[in-house]
Amino acid sequence: MKYIAILGRQHELALAELETLYGPESLEPINKHACFINKPVEFERLGSTIKITRFIQTLESQSIAQAIESVLPHILESRRERTGKLQLGLSTYGTRVTASQINRAALDLKRKLRSEGVSLRLVPNKAPELNAAQILNNKLTRENGFELNLIVDGNKTHLTQTLQVQDIDEYARRDRDKPVRDPLVGMLPPKLAQTLINLSGANPNQTILDPFCGTGTVLMEAFAMGINSYGSDISPEMIEATRLNMDWFAKNQQQPSYNVKLADATSHQWETNIDAVAGETFLGPALRKIPEKHALKTIIHDVDDIHRRFLLNLAPQLTSGVRVCLAVPSWHDSGVFIDLPCLDDLEKLGYNPSSFVFTHNKLVYHRPQQVVGRRILNLVRK
Repeated sequence: MKYIAILGRQHELALAELETLYGPESLEPINKHACFINKPVEFERLGSTIKITRFIQTLESQSIAQAIESVLPHILESRRERTGKLQLGLSTYGTRVTASQINRAALDLKRKLRSEGVSLRLVPNKAPELNAAQILNNKLTRENGFELNLIVDGNKTHLTQTLQVQDIDEYARRDRDKPVRDPLVGMLPPKLAQTLINLSGANPNQTILDPFCGTGTVLMEAFAMGINSYGSDISPEMIEATRLNMDWFAKNQQQPSYNVKLADATSHQWETNIDAVAGETFLGPALRKIPEKHALKTIIHDVDDIHRRFLLNLAPQLTSGVRVCLAVPSWHDSGVFIDLPCLDDLEKLGYNPSSFVFTHNKLVYHRPQQVVGRRILNLVRK
């Protein structure tokens, strides 16, 4: 069975994550929206992929009408021996059709299915694609649900059925319900934490280090993956926050293990064998607008000094081949990202930057209007 992943807004980050987990030989990127995967995936582990869908067929056309005609037998077959009203949704990717056009096409499909005796309800589109809340709330991935995806690829259209979609309620629970939240320390999204862990190559029963653990987001996501986690932070308040959050998240489970320690990442010697490193480093002061050039230069210099000393301290404590994935600050000024100067000296500091087959640009996690973005470093200890 072939699958198509629907990629998140940071599609290059999603491709890098999939390539790390499943190998480039298993992937066939379609466009910035989607990618073929030739093997089953552990979807709950993915942070940057929105949906996993089952491939139905490819049409040599961009016609929505032809797509609906072609998928009709597949939907009818899926309804065989099933009772209850069908919940039906439709999403498109890589095309400029409007929500109104999609709704008209969906009504045509509804009429055709009703003429075949299928009782159904349509989920109306507010945009070319349904969002996760619409898919989950209307149970489109359940037995009596069906979301059809039309993925336009040049003059072709790939038809797929959604199997799984990101559980936004569970992400919200992990992020908002934990005992301690601190908006002043960057608020690393759980989805990005998952992606960093995956890019680090950490596997269950191994040990991952987060040297700037903050409130423990990376440690919680590693725990959920069955990975032993070791966190440290220079702030006593953050260490206490991580302990409270981990105790809440782990719910008295003994495995996998986790350990938290007060430590300065620029000088500390971690007393454990480290299989991978992942986390968000010190991003510098929170900024609502880009400061004057001299002030920005001072900020970058100070933050760069911390990163340079940290990377120098960490390198001798890792064995050759250990992967390090870090979200470091990158300042957005007039459409250009300004990186830390130490990134030009990574090989001198003891690391080789990783490369990807399908991702050639710098990996940056950035939201519109955000001054401090996150440059994603994927390194290997020399």
